[in-house]
Amino acid sequence: WHQAALESETVMVRIVTESLNLSDTERLLVAEALKYSNTLQDAADKLGSSESALRRRMKKYELKHTGSRSARRTRQ
Repeated sequence: WHQAALESETVMVRIVTESLNLSDTERLLVAEALKYSNTLQDAADKLGSSESALRRRMKKYELKHTGSRSARRTRQ
């Protein structure tokens, strides 16, 4: 949990300090939600979006769902 919180803070710092535009910010937030979610529905919920809207954004930004980091660690 602490690692996820630190990485979330890092994402917010990048958004502010790098002056990312809206599209770059959206891509970064979608990528982070996908990284820490077990399912697409979980990622969509974290973003306050529908799963179909998330799928459109994934296609737009050419992102793939790789599953939760914590879930990957427990499988290894």
